[in-house]
Amino acid sequence: QISFVIRPTAQVEMICLTDAIEGQNISIEGTPHALNGAKEIKAERKENGKLNIRLYNEKGEEIKSKGYVFIQIPIPKNTKAPYRVKVDGKQTTFEETDKGSVIFASLL
Repeated sequence: QISFVIRPTAQVEMICLTDAIEGQNISIEGTPHALNGAKEIKAERKENGKLNIRLYNEKGEEIKSKGYVFIQIPIPKNTKAPYRVKVDGKQTTFEETDKGSVIFASLL
């Protein structure tokens, strides 16, 4: 089974939140509903090299998204295509990237 999440193309309000890790930007983009009141994201790299991205509301409380958001993460330096990223627990392969990053949709 294949599922697709399509970025809205109509006049839909989208909010972009960013954080930097190791000098590279990570961004989350979604509708106000999907972001569930998120005002900030925090990204950290675990000891095993995996990225952990969390959403926070204006009170600094960790929250979950109410819908799919678009996540843009940098490709590690010296990594060649195909790029493999674990998305929602499943290994996902990306052949092409946008300026050294991959973009995918997920629930946070």
